[in-house]
Amino acid sequence: MTKVAIWFSQPAERPTGVPARGDVTYTDDFNPKKPMYGADALWLDYNHQLMPFPPPSQELELPAHLFVVVKKHKEVLFDFFSLDINYKIVSRDLLIFLQAHGIKEGYETAKASIINTKGNPISTKEYFVIRIARFHDNLLDFDVDTKVESQSLPNHYLYSNIRIKPDTSQSAFFSEKITYGESLIVSENLRKEIKNKFYATTLLSPEEYIAIFDTSW
Repeated sequence: MTKVAIWFSQPAERPTGVPARGDVTYTDDFNPKKPMYGADALWLDYNHQLMPFPPPSQELELPAHLFVVVKKHKEVLFDFFSLDINYKIVSRDLLIFLQAHGIKEGYETAKASIINTKGNPISTKEYFVIRIARFHDNLLDFDVDTKVESQSLPNHYLYSNIRIKPDTSQSAFFSEKITYGESLIVSENLRKEIKNKFYATTLLSPEEYIAIFDTSW
């Protein structure tokens, strides 16, 4: 079975241009008087565990456009940024890359405008917010003999051996496990290509990921 690498969205030392998660919010209705006030709308009520996908009503669908508001930055630059387990911000180039490597369905996309708290654009790249409803844990083999409990998240586990199951041709994955939900899991065979194509790629082996995971919280 093929080994994996883990693209961690929030390493302890962030590259230039990558904001801290606490400095980012998203909304479909930007209010300059309350710029960091997040969205409060029906589409946030969609629950992928309890509801079918696609969302059963238009009100629950992800909007076609979202504002991503970032404070403390004059300019941002990244290709992958995790807002939480379900919501990610990805560059157009990375979205195309993920689709080419098997992530073709099970999520919605919204065009993203990256702005500061005054409403001014602070990135020249094209971005999308994706909301994931279907994860890929069933395509991965998390070796239970190698699991260790997270120090910061009791009763949740990390694995020093994760491999892609042999019956899948997919090579990029999103996990619903809380210990991997802020990351993008990819085939180790894609490491060099990702490093060459994208910015701020903190690609770790499963063993390296265990070593730094709890220090990032």
